[in-house]
Amino acid sequence: MMLRPPVLNRRRFLGLAALGGTGLALPTTSLAQHLEAAPTATFDGDWWWGAFRALTLKALAAVPEVGGILSFFGGLFIPTHLFDSEDAQWRQYIDAVNRIVDQKLDDAIYLQVQASLVGFTRTTRLFLSALQTGDAQHIRSVIDAMNVSFTASIQGFMLKGHEARLLPLFVPVANLHLGLLRQAVQQGHRRGFPAAVILDYQAQLQSGIADYGAYYDAVVEQQLQATAKAHPHDGGRHRNEPLASVYTLRSQLQISLGDMRDCWAYFDTARYPDAIQVRLDRELFSMLIGSYYDDRVPEPATVTLPVPPTGPIRSITLQGYVFVDGLTLSYAAGQGPDRVDAVHVGGAGGAFFSIDDIVERGHVRAVLVQHGYAVDRLGLEYGDGTLSGTVGNTGNQDPAARLAFPGHHLSSVIGFGTAAGYGGVLSGCMFGFQLDEPSAPVAFDRRVQDRLQRVWPSGLQAALRRSAQG
Repeated sequence: MMLRPPVLNRRRFLGLAALGGTGLALPTTSLAQHLEAAPTATFDGDWWWGAFRALTLKALAAVPEVGGILSFFGGLFIPTHLFDSEDAQWRQYIDAVNRIVDQKLDDAIYLQVQASLVGFTRTTRLFLSALQTGDAQHIRSVIDAMNVSFTASIQGFMLKGHEARLLPLFVPVANLHLGLLRQAVQQGHRRGFPAAVILDYQAQLQSGIADYGAYYDAVVEQQLQATAKAHPHDGGRHRNEPLASVYTLRSQLQISLGDMRDCWAYFDTARYPDAIQVRLDRELFSMLIGSYYDDRVPEPATVTLPVPPTGPIRSITLQGYVFVDGLTLSYAAGQGPDRVDAVHVGGAGGAFFSIDDIVERGHVRAVLVQHGYAVDRLGLEYGDGTLSGTVGNTGNQDPAARLAFPGHHLSSVIGFGTAAGYGGVLSGCMFGFQLDEPSAPVAFDRRVQDRLQRVWPSGLQAALRRSAQG
């Protein structure tokens, strides 16, 4: 999110992050926009990760006897054409990741897990077929076979030395396994499985939620620490480090894989035995723009984040003359970060420019900013396609950075003091963004719907109908 982005070698970045393509807009056209223009646009990374999130949320909200994580999420990976290989959809997903990043999940690593992915696809098809029979014994037999397959294979997606590269596969596979165990408990209650068997499924589910979550968190923390170490702070071009690189990586991980991981706690049938509406109100933060407290305070690797807002921004006030002096975001009573009514960052000077119809304009989709040691110029891009006026006019000739995430709107700002050397203007800040659709979608993306309709026609319609009624 910098005018001149920090030196962040993309090949090294994948070695740390094992993924990319979140649509986090740099001062160039977003990766997602490039992919939308390509013949294979259906399979860009943003589409896959949006589908993962929507399917997981929708499955948790579905009535258990006809829908579930495995039914919805697993159906996405069943080939839709007769002569496709059993891992065709997995390959399309990995190809989407590999098109976005430089250092790829190479064939040598993929071949080590290919057989497992083929097995998951085949048994998911058997599971959907077994559900249609309604036969309890048959359903239980398929569940047990799948559980053995997942349990035996999961270590292959946690290979030592390749943890970060394999994370884009580990998370959806873990999602499938935990989804299977959740449906096993639910099917057991509804079809009269022995009580001891149901309790065993539930114990395995709770253990898996804890173990898979801890593994994901450990891999992510390792990558964040490595990124901070690789991007030290200095008083010049790298004055935004390590926060700039750390929050770029943190946001990319969250939008691609972290949302699924955050849903795992809701798989627990002991706490959520039936349909549950999960709300992902987390925020993604841009990298730091400007300077951290006028570059006079040691910069940490992370900052303390506020409790996310519970309502949208209602109005915004921008201040500035030569630089951006400050800005204020206002919410309905108690709906802002940490339950406040308004957030102000920066100083008190400058001309004031207020916008009071943020919601009516379709929220703020992107922040357009120029910056150096302070925030030089700032404007807003609304959901209706219009732009705000801008504040600040330092004569900076560099192109503005566009801070945005696909499917998100501006939700908050964190300020980092004022720049005394520039008359107390805004020294630096980070912008927060929340999902437009934080809960289960009313309807799937058309391409997701078409795929599931082909592999699970009768079950899909029943699940969607019952979910909508619930």
